[in-house]
Amino acid sequence: MATKKASAVAPSITVNDDGTLSLNIGFTDEDGLPITTLTTWPSAVSFPTVAFSDATPGPSSLTYTPAATPAVSTAVPGAFVAGAIVPTTPIPSPLPTGYGQNVDVQVSIASGLTGQTAAITEDAGTVTITADASKPSGFSSVVTAP
Repeated sequence: MATKKASAVAPSITVNDDGTLSLNIGFTDEDGLPITTLTTWPSAVSFPTVAFSDATPGPSSLTYTPAATPAVSTAVPGAFVAGAIVPTTPIPSPLPTGYGQNVDVQVSIASGLTGQTAAITEDAGTVTITADASKPSGFSSVVTAP
């Protein structure tokens, strides 16, 4: 069976057991069906970039660190962990009112998808950071799917 070519992306954010956030990128074929058989990032597809809604006027309460090589996700079937999303450090203590609240995360892929002629941007979800003294980092993150 021929390998399906990725024509669209399906980004999502996972809250890991340790409280960190991972950006996951799944791919869909030309029929809009998830491609779950990929074991490596498609070489033609550029790595994603991320924009946070609180970057303007900024600075954002979050930063994105891309993975050197996206790895197959163990949390999202058929997806790749493209990087980590973490609060900008140092974390203010106590967290100011509105800090890290409802930050929309937009993911862009510049090129490489089947039929792609311009960069595409998809909503990965909304992140909210809250103070949490029970966590070593002093905060917790909650993600709302788009």
